[in-house]
Amino acid sequence: MHRLIESLRSVADRTDPPPPADVADAMAAAITAMEESADDVRPRDGRGRPGGLVRLEPRVPCVVVPDVHARADLVLAVLAMHVPEAADRGSDRSPGSESVIDALDAGRVQLVFVGDYVHAEGRARRRWFAAFDEYQGGFDRHDAMDREMAESLNTLEIVARLKAAFPQTVHALKGNHENIANEERDGNMPFGKFVYEGAMVAEYMDLFYQGAAFDAVYRFEKTLPLIAVGGFYIVGHAEPERFYAVDEVVGYRDRPEVVRGLTWTANDEAEPDSVTRMLDAYLPRVACEQRVYLGGHRPVRGRYHLRAGGSYVQIHNPDRSIVAILDRPPFDPERDVVEVPPIARGPEETD
Repeated sequence: MHRLIESLRSVADRTDPPPPADVADAMAAAITAMEESADDVRPRDGRGRPGGLVRLEPRVPCVVVPDVHARADLVLAVLAMHVPEAADRGSDRSPGSESVIDALDAGRVQLVFVGDYVHAEGRARRRWFAAFDEYQGGFDRHDAMDREMAESLNTLEIVARLKAAFPQTVHALKGNHENIANEERDGNMPFGKFVYEGAMVAEYMDLFYQGAAFDAVYRFEKTLPLIAVGGFYIVGHAEPERFYAVDEVVGYRDRPEVVRGLTWTANDEAEPDSVTRMLDAYLPRVACEQRVYLGGHRPVRGRYHLRAGGSYVQIHNPDRSIVAILDRPPFDPERDVVEVPPIARGPEETD
């Protein structure tokens, strides 16, 4: 594990965008891991392709990581944190004795990312505007965009390497930012928040990662599942716009409305009973008060925000390092949504 961590750290520490070959190799390895998923983990669609549903091991605790948005250090901090342990009846958690990455290797924890691996958010607002000026000039200059793409692609490579290293215990879901081509098809929509981030990234990729690297990222995105179901919970990127039956989610590659409805739904856009119906269908033997649906997508101010009568919990705060721990019902956000300790750095690594 030490060697893997060192390898991932070297990726995170890059200040330049990664070599195209590294991107292509990491994506290819992750795609292979996803395509070789057991049928009982990712049920296959009518054409034999892994579907949009991941069935998690119900007896193994799960760490849920909300929207990453080019924060490689967040991913590394999650791997380094000790798996929290909760008192039998208390509301506090204390660090356990085993790191997440060691527990992943031993099959004693599962890790689920809810998506949005690229596109730095508000922390990079000024950089996006500088990169927009470069974009308008055809990227004849691209220093600001290089910094953005270094963070985004290096983070994406880390997630892909983790999936390849731990195919049974690491699962990466699709978010609305997994759209490297900035296309409007297959449930994707072009993206722009501060400027034209989606178009800028697509243009940059066409200029500097054309060919195998671009194709591999595109295929990686298309292979990502949409939701993961554990013993008493569902994890997805966004609040479900409506109820989606199992066969719809499994067959998501031919159902763009399912992709869009599980990755793009804004607050107050979902049908009132969508979360309840999803929980009823996917967790029929679990008591209502024991079930929960977790997601990210829309930012929250604190550690979490409750929707759908408390059954849907949003945990994406772009300014804080937040994860959720799912190890026993009922889910208690005060106890189970925790702050990730920062990575300890040596003197040579500090600014």
